[in-house]
Amino acid sequence: MSDPPTSGLAERNGFFVDRRGDAKIWAEDARSSFIRLVWQEAYECGEPTIDQEHQQLFDLANSLFEASLQSESSSEAFRSEFNKLLLHIVRHFANEEALLARHDYKDLEPHRLAHAGLVARATEFEASVAAGKAKLGDLVEFVASTVVAQHMFKTDRQFFSLFGKHERQAMRRDLAIAVSGNELSLHYQPQARIGGDIFGLEALVRWRHRTRGMVYPDIFIPLAEETGLILPIGEWVLREACSEAASWSNPLTVAVNLSPIQFRHEDLAGLIHAILLETGLPPNRLELEITEGVMLDNHRRALAILRRIKDLGVRIAMDDFGTGYSSLTYLQSFPFDKIKIDRSFVSSLGRNAQSSAIVRAVIGLGRDLHLPVIAEGVETEDQRTFLARENCDEIQGYLVGRPRPIANYADLVGRPALALLAE
Repeated sequence: MSDPPTSGLAERNGFFVDRRGDAKIWAEDARSSFIRLVWQEAYECGEPTIDQEHQQLFDLANSLFEASLQSESSSEAFRSEFNKLLLHIVRHFANEEALLARHDYKDLEPHRLAHAGLVARATEFEASVAAGKAKLGDLVEFVASTVVAQHMFKTDRQFFSLFGKHERQAMRRDLAIAVSGNELSLHYQPQARIGGDIFGLEALVRWRHRTRGMVYPDIFIPLAEETGLILPIGEWVLREACSEAASWSNPLTVAVNLSPIQFRHEDLAGLIHAILLETGLPPNRLELEITEGVMLDNHRRALAILRRIKDLGVRIAMDDFGTGYSSLTYLQSFPFDKIKIDRSFVSSLGRNAQSSAIVRAVIGLGRDLHLPVIAEGVETEDQRTFLARENCDEIQGYLVGRPRPIANYADLVGRPALALLAE
């Protein structure tokens, strides 16, 4: 982790504080670097997936950062925040030991030694803070060590089996509460033509848990599919997205994902038709994104449902194209309106010759079939340039816009009054 800029900085309580007001900027940089460091250290690769323990840990660590970087903070304020963090660690290990003991875990001694060592390290760190000798890097290192200690048994299958089962059971219960407790919301991500003109938004469901904070879709959507909760969630998302889009004076399209489980609904096409009538959204402004998983359970039934939906005037796109085994077969079976290239191929453009070849082939296939192709996960201008050179039709990704509450796109959709809410 790089040191903060030293120009114009003073040291107080052993931590860098910027008298010119840049401390907040450094704090944000520190948090970002800290989280990245923690996940690289604990998991070595991949996007961070924040569970309850990590979310609480990060929240407490961020409060500690703020206490150390605000010019009006005192050593007492810092010590108070640090004690909250230490209490969290102690409780975590105590709960962990109790769970392991209930399940007759065979070797608790390494776990207890790790706990004792971490508490001892915390005591040393607190002493260095009191003496004014601690640095921000020491704080980062300490919290990173905490995450690693929480996962010291990451190679032990029994340990992860117990905690995985325990965590999933809790998440299932909480998700059921979330569906009825208004904890779900929609964010929207722009979709643009290759030249930059935005023509639509994709609705993406988000879950802000009452205690865990933001729970990401890659965690709760599989749980929703396992439990059947995807049916009420999917219906809510569809109704909410259509209602929102119907209120826009700028008639952009709205894209909504359908889970394969939703095709087990008694009358999915009838439900979609009812929601369109209820919300007043013209069918041609709704685009439903499906993966090939829709076709796997009952190919003939899925095709019949898709044809009924398409007869309503709704557009249907094949999502995650190229990641499955039968995508080409399904293009022959059903007249899709669009092909969506999976982000995994787009992210490797320029670095992986195979990914570049696949993207090039999919774009060519779409052109031959007279189907527009949209590439998702476009984050850089180099990626957009490659796609433009290959005559890709549309793009979606951070380069165009991040998933945000609709208030952030008020001007885009033609609802200026919402712009005040985004400020």
